Amino acid sequence: HVPEVGITVSDAVISLRIKRPSAERPFRVPGYPFTPVIFVLAAAAIVLNTMIEKPRQSAIGIGMVLLGVPAFLAWRSRRDGGRGEQTGAL
Repeated sequence: HVPEVGITVSDAVISLRIKRPSAERPFRVPGYPFTPVIFVLAAAAIVLNTMIEKPRQSAIGIGMVLLGVPAFLAWRSRRDGGRGEQTGAL
């Protein structure tokens, strides 16, 4: 599941550069913005190929990830004290 994590991290780099352009950058991504964009495209191609070539295993993996959504929502609700605050995240 490394490509999925890589897509998420690279997307976060791009998103944070757009949302917080003046934030401190302790590490500069070489070749930004091309490096993260190329990585996202390559990783997405790997994920798509896996979904086409092994649909059953892919569906099981997606299902396992989706099983974590209720746990995340419960954790977030407990963290927010049941106030139902919207943070923009899932």
